[in-house]
Amino acid sequence: MRLRRWTLTLLLPALVLLSVRAQDSQVLWQPAAFTWVKRVPAEPGAAPSAHPAQLSPEALRALLAPVKVQVDRKQVPLFGRDELKELAPILSEALAQARPGEDLLLLSTCRHGGGLMEPTEGLTARLFVQGDALHLLVHDARLEFLIAYQAMNVQPSFTYGARAKASPEVLQAPGAARLRPDWLALPLAAPGPAA
Repeated sequence: MRLRRWTLTLLLPALVLLSVRAQDSQVLWQPAAFTWVKRVPAEPGAAPSAHPAQLSPEALRALLAPVKVQVDRKQVPLFGRDELKELAPILSEALAQARPGEDLLLLSTCRHGGGLMEPTEGLTARLFVQGDALHLLVHDARLEFLIAYQAMNVQPSFTYGARAKASPEVLQAPGAARLRPDWLALPLAAPGPAA
């Protein structure tokens, strides 16, 4: 009897850990060390999203590629040249699996200038589908964290876009509704003819 209790005592934490890891594997896509997409519960008080959403990788690239962000008073593409090639299939799969009470959190890291001497920067955002639009809320468009992580082993802390609090980022995209400077609603379908 004592052996059985002792065995259960040892196995219970392992089973809990396996359960947590199984749940994490359903909500996390991580193609690189500091690039990931997570399914997370929506923020408190958020209206239900239109998830699961079926958006092809091509449709997501078409929606996200024209998005620009203001950097040093210039409008530049939010995503790097090849960044969406990797992200679009992941976002497509994550949106197809997301539930109405969930959002996606995105961390994407790349060299936006394209050159080897360009710094590697992070993009943090929240995405969800609601009202025939893909909503994109960006907290950091050009987050420099990798040098501190590599040089001093400072563990980075990431903040994602939020409905309740605006970030200083300024976004724009053709045809998108700008709900706030850091929040775009990208229409999923072309508008119909005017009445």
